[in-house]
Amino acid sequence: MMQLSTERGLSLPLAEGTMGRAWVRFEQGHHGEGIAHYCQGLSAWVATGFEFHHPESLGELAEMYSKARQPEEGLATLAEALALVKKTGERYYEAELYRLKGEAAVDEGRS
Repeated sequence: MMQLSTERGLSLPLAEGTMGRAWVRFEQGHHGEGIAHYCQGLSAWVATGFEFHHPESLGELAEMYSKARQPEEGLATLAEALALVKKTGERYYEAELYRLKGEAAVDEGRS
């Protein structure tokens, strides 16, 4: 996907592929690398101007922060995602964002 997107100049699928690969690297235990590449992919996604699914992507990033024991970053990312939900009205992922926020708050209390 990433190779074809690069060859064809397709920014959105390239950003999506970057985030997907970053998630895999994260799940393989490369937390710092995974988060950094996910953020790069997310920045590229935002640069396209396409906002649909953005709260979900931020939720995935927040989940990565939580698993990497960085609850403060996760909570900040969730606040951004929830503000975007209010701005765009894209609510299909809102309940999951609140679930992740609750978990991050619990994790922050353990730190």
